[in-house]
Amino acid sequence: MVRQQLLLDCFIDVADPAGLDETAFLRRLVHRCTQLFDVEAAEVMLVPGDGSPQTTVASSRGAAAVAQSAAVAGGPARECCSTGAAVAYPDLSRPDPRWAAFTEAAQEAGFAAVYALPLLYRGEAVGALSLFRTSPGTPPEDELVVAQALADVAATAFMRRRDQESQAKLVNQLQAALSSRIVIEQAKGIIAGRLGIDVAAAFTLLRQYARRHNRLLSEVAAQVVAGTIGLGRLPK
Repeated sequence: MVRQQLLLDCFIDVADPAGLDETAFLRRLVHRCTQLFDVEAAEVMLVPGDGSPQTTVASSRGAAAVAQSAAVAGGPARECCSTGAAVAYPDLSRPDPRWAAFTEAAQEAGFAAVYALPLLYRGEAVGALSLFRTSPGTPPEDELVVAQALADVAATAFMRRRDQESQAKLVNQLQAALSSRIVIEQAKGIIAGRLGIDVAAAFTLLRQYARRHNRLLSEVAAQVVAGTIGLGRLPK
């Protein structure tokens, strides 16, 4: 019963990253993994593939050191991200020649096995969750099924929030551009009306002033609308 409640709490935690920044959210994920599974440490690596920087968070200093090595030399997590499939490395005393540096770093940190699961979002791996053990072998099969489900929920929650943040940023940029355009149009109308010129000529004066003073057109326009730039100062 206690384990069932812990499992429920874990899924609720990773499904709702509200109020957490990226690092705090990933730290929560790896902490929950060490509580829930038969592992001594966990590490998550995100490689979104959209130009965003790689993010790595580990539950311990040893796992963090291994992650640094993997970032340079590769390892199960890297392969997991590339293939979108889980990668088992159940006995580090039988080194894989592809991952010599990773194996050395993991053994120095006291680990004897690692299992990497993909973080899948819309069918693509956006990262990997690595589970570290201090004894050879892999976690029980039922735990791996739960771990993969947890990784998928976390990936979906994380990437959806990132998508929402990107959309919100775009909306803000569009709103700012629209507001600037409105102010510029207002300034053009003021200049045209007061100087008795057409709107095109008014825009030319506004643009020339902004260029001559190395200022943004929208800033100059806002000052014209506010009346803090006298129209007599505009070039003719």
